[in-house]
Amino acid sequence: MFLRVEPQGAGLQGPNQDELTCWVGVEVRAIENAPPGMSLIHIPASDYATTRVVGEPAAVNAAAWGIFQWARHGGRSLGIDTPGPERNAAYMVERYDLRRQRELPPAAPFDYDLFKGLE
Repeated sequence: MFLRVEPQGAGLQGPNQDELTCWVGVEVRAIENAPPGMSLIHIPASDYATTRVVGEPAAVNAAAWGIFQWARHGGRSLGIDTPGPERNAAYMVERYDLRRQRELPPAAPFDYDLFKGLE
C-alpha cells in the first residue's frame, strides 16, 4: 500500500509554473524521526469524500468530477489549502493497493482510491 498526497488549492505550482507539489509515501501509526533523506507529513484527521477510480485515463477526471458533484449537491465544500501562518491544509490523497494497481508504467487501467478533503 502506498499513498500519493497533494495539497489542494490555488497557487500550488512550483518555480517552473508547470510543476505541482506531490509526495509519495506510506502511512505509519507513529514515528519519532524521518529516516535520512525523507520527511514527515502530518495529514490532520478530517472528513473526506472518497471514490474508487477504475478504468482508463478518462476515469481519473470522471472520479474527481463525481466527488465535486456529490459535494455540491450535498451542500458540502471541498477543502482548499490556505496559505499563510495560520494555514488550513487540505489534501487530495490517492491510496494505491499493489494487489489492484500496477506500480510501474503503464499505470492504466487504473484501480485506486481517491480521497478529497471536505470543509
